[in-house]
Amino acid sequence: MKNIKRILSVVVAICLFVGIALFSSISTASKDEFTQWKVNIQFVSGSKTRTDAEVQAKIEEWVRVAERVYLRKPALKITWTLVKQATKDGKDLSQMIFDSNAQYASFMDRNFDNVAVTKTSGHLTVLITDKLCIGSKKDASGNTVPTCWGGYAHFPHWVNPFSRKRGITILADKDKYTFTHELGHIFGLKHTFEPYVGFNLQCNDSYKPKGKPAGECNSCPNGKIVYDSNGDPSQCNGPANIMDYCTSVTGNEFFNPCQEERAANQRQIYMTDSGETNYFKLKGLAGEEICTKDGECEEGRYCGKGLTHNQCLEREPLGQGCTRGGECDSGRCYLFKCAEADDCQVDDDCGSSKLYCNTGVAELGRNVCTAKLVDGQACTKDQQCTSAKCSEWRPQDGQASGVCYTPSSKVGGEPCRIDLECKVGKCNSNKTCVCKSDGDCKSGYWCDGGVDLAGNVCKRKLGKGESCGFGVNIGHRCLSGKCSLLGKCT
Repeated sequence: MKNIKRILSVVVAICLFVGIALFSSISTASKDEFTQWKVNIQFVSGSKTRTDAEVQAKIEEWVRVAERVYLRKPALKITWTLVKQATKDGKDLSQMIFDSNAQYASFMDRNFDNVAVTKTSGHLTVLITDKLCIGSKKDASGNTVPTCWGGYAHFPHWVNPFSRKRGITILADKDKYTFTHELGHIFGLKHTFEPYVGFNLQCNDSYKPKGKPAGECNSCPNGKIVYDSNGDPSQCNGPANIMDYCTSVTGNEFFNPCQEERAANQRQIYMTDSGETNYFKLKGLAGEEICTKDGECEEGRYCGKGLTHNQCLEREPLGQGCTRGGECDSGRCYLFKCAEADDCQVDDDCGSSKLYCNTGVAELGRNVCTAKLVDGQACTKDQQCTSAKCSEWRPQDGQASGVCYTPSSKVGGEPCRIDLECKVGKCNSNKTCVCKSDGDCKSGYWCDGGVDLAGNVCKRKLGKGESCGFGVNIGHRCLSGKCSLLGKCT
């Protein structure tokens, strides 16, 4: 994907935060006396396009440049070995192609961990390959194509001396600064277009804009950016920061003083009080929080928010402990255990107008696509009903919940459950649609409500002299609208 543009690592900074001052300019006095930080690196070459001699020459150049750049005390000093290996775990190591970040992470965790035999003996692992593609993307034509990289590095993840930690992957043909860039991530440096978290050294403030692709050459002086055929920033015709995505055409790449200090501080973190390399920490400690939300972590990971540190952690399989769905592969956490994934989140997920997304009581339990309810069935929400109408709870009717109903679907004399089902009138105590007021009856008739034991009946209005009974507000029974004190229509 890039011969001239350094498509480099997406940093998975999985680390234990050890205090706000971890990356500050304050170092422990006991370590200040040591002038070098010595580390063992094992290079594993799976390349088929480069001879052993060519790979060795490339490593020598990478190491020489890295030691020159990381010169600030404690200066980087590398001892390295080279191992030739064609396959591992059934995979051709010259073609490191994976469907997802999670798949890549799993392979590297199993096979290319950083090694800590003891606290002060071990090595970093660097896998050299010919092709590295992780996941996919849409090209300019809308076609799905692999997302390929020049290198890939991670902050070592959660502190556990014997847990698996993956190393660096790098292409055999990369330029002399690529290895230094990848080590920068191990030393706590971010890309120039990424912000730092918290109050630690803010080494990228002067580089704008942030984000991709606009910020991919943001360390390049104005007017010096070279764009590729797609119009994306590609190279810098001048000096460029090593942690930028753009290479320098002139070969002038650098760290700013803040980055030099930050990387030197991190090397001290990886050092014992006696000045030796602490491989336990190098495996499992990067030193700062690197996320505030799940979306800032790569696929297959979540932002684990602790009291003093946020880490991008591997999502948990079914049955493992959790506090929320984002921590689980399934996306669902139930009773503090990762549980089977929900069928749905909203009704549209169910794919049929005859189904709704049942989220259970108080949205507890697993979301399941369920057949919608017919009129008369118990319900709690409108969405549960075929009619899209659920009545209010009516304890006076002996209901434990509402019921599904179709508004104005019943005529006089038909069975009903609630007033809203009746086209006119009301649903009486015998569960039959009847008149409720004179307006429910045709012209010249009035609604005899009685005592609501048998049914309300529309009756012909009474003429003059006919008996209209005794009571208050009963004149509506008469055509004249008046009923005398003697109980006769006037």
